[in-house]
Amino acid sequence: MSSGSVAGITFGGLASNIDTNGIIDKLIQLQKIPLTALTQRQTDLQTKQSVYSQFGQRLSAFGAAAAALDTSTAFHPIAASSNDVSVATITGSASATAGSYALSITQLAQAEKIASAAQQSTTSALNLTGTFVVNGASINVVATDTLTSIAQRINGLNVGVTASLVDGGAGSAFITLGSNNTGVVNRTQLADSSGTVLGSLGLTAGPASSREAITNGFTSANFKNNTDSIGTLLGNTNLGASTIQINGSNVTINGTDNLQTIANSINAAGAGVTATVRAVTSGTTTSYKLDIVGAAGTPTLVDNNNILQSMGVLQQGYGTELVAGQDAKYSLDTLNLTSSSNTITTAIPGATLTLLKGTVAAPGTASLSMVQDNTAIKSKIGDFVTAYNNTVDYVASQSTLNQSTFESGPLFGDPIANQAMTSISSSLFNNVPGMTGQFANLTGAGFTLDRSGHLV
Repeated sequence: MSSGSVAGITFGGLASNIDTNGIIDKLIQLQKIPLTALTQRQTDLQTKQSVYSQFGQRLSAFGAAAAALDTSTAFHPIAASSNDVSVATITGSASATAGSYALSITQLAQAEKIASAAQQSTTSALNLTGTFVVNGASINVVATDTLTSIAQRINGLNVGVTASLVDGGAGSAFITLGSNNTGVVNRTQLADSSGTVLGSLGLTAGPASSREAITNGFTSANFKNNTDSIGTLLGNTNLGASTIQINGSNVTINGTDNLQTIANSINAAGAGVTATVRAVTSGTTTSYKLDIVGAAGTPTLVDNNNILQSMGVLQQGYGTELVAGQDAKYSLDTLNLTSSSNTITTAIPGATLTLLKGTVAAPGTASLSMVQDNTAIKSKIGDFVTAYNNTVDYVASQSTLNQSTFESGPLFGDPIANQAMTSISSSLFNNVPGMTGQFANLTGAGFTLDRSGHLV
């Protein structure tokens, strides 16, 4: 009997031995054809997904490079330099302008640090009671408190003062208070609201005087708002009423009064002064101060119950000042300037100046230079060209076609990639809306495309 073949399965005749295993293998292979096709399709999609992801990364890099050129300041970067970096350093931002300056430094800003009188130990009870204020925050002291517990409580306030302990043995224990920031304005504000804790510890001494002088008057410490009561602002809910005298006129300040209420009471007393609440902005933070200004010179103040000291209007001297808080003193082109910080961002617009060395006896001098940084401009333009060409090369590498096998890359004929690249390449040389003249598009600025589609 004749033999035949169907779909790869051969029958040798009815009398022949049937290859059952072979038949089953072939049938299984037939069943696997759709699964194999699906698996291949899955692999192709995963490959394309990876290719799209990498394509997107290159487009994002190109977009970032373009954005870096999309501001007027991109073409005005400033290279700042100091001829003596041991005296001062300077950096410029995109908003800086070119210029040169002669710098002379006669004093650096420094943070204040004070010390108590010697105590028996850091851990023995002080047997002191009362409430004192440090930088506008109150601390209540009981008889069992020690130098250690007081230091911990001060540090827990987070008010810009660090309390430290020095233990030199029995009878030689000290607490020190150091301002966290440099400058006269950041000197530590201290006042005994009730009792004499600060005075007994030797942290304060002598008569009270203006803590921060202003023309013809006084100003308080900074407070976070002008609506809370002064008792709330100081963290002392037991703060009662106190009567002060301004130019001999009595003014009552209650613990429930806010800054504006206190100012109103002072103005109503007819003491020949004007009291106002002043907003002070530093960076993004706004605080408030109470100003008391005399109409005919600085007024006289009598501070009953230390309320003015608690508010930072007045302050006693320090017992032992280890390091004096001071401002930086310097000049630019012989113009004398001061700063509470050694890092100065306002003296030269768009530049940050850092003072490092200089005294009255040995001034620190340096020549500062601010020039346009053409290297930075070239670098940004180069990054733009490179990012575009990297994108072009990637699309080309994924769009190949083998003329012999007709195998193609994942992006060969891909409409999304083609549309994206066509849109980008055409927009490169379109006129910018509203612009005319030679530089209305990249062609006028010297950009072209070569035969391979690279931006040159």
